[in-house]
Amino acid sequence: MKIREPFSVYSNIIFLIPLYFSFYNELYIHAVLIFLVFISSIFFHTIKPIGAVWWNDTERLTTLQKIALWKDTIFASCLVIFNLFVFWQKSFPIEFYYAMAIFLFGLGFFFSVKKEHYDFSQGIWHILVGIATMFAI
Repeated sequence: MKIREPFSVYSNIIFLIPLYFSFYNELYIHAVLIFLVFISSIFFHTIKPIGAVWWNDTERLTTLQKIALWKDTIFASCLVIFNLFVFWQKSFPIEFYYAMAIFLFGLGFFFSVKKEHYDFSQGIWHILVGIATMFAI
């Protein structure tokens, strides 16, 4: 199978860093969530059609692509929520503000890039979320 948007697939490698440190620090729930995001994101970005897939245009997706999109979205959302929970447990240390700045910058960047540059912007998004997750660990 030829990967049509390689940067959005290979950029998920960044999640191996927080995955390692979550195991190293015995944060197994965090590790499981990171692993699920890592696998589901790679799978979805490997099988999806080229270009951005927003929730309002999923009719062009196959059933398998829709399921992969749902799983990727659910796991990624759980990771973000769990990261926020971890920061809350730590009484919002300075790392929280670094992570939020990176997250918000990434979100703004992702939504400001043209649809034709989806592969690049999605890859940058993965990298920034991976870094923000490191701050939670």
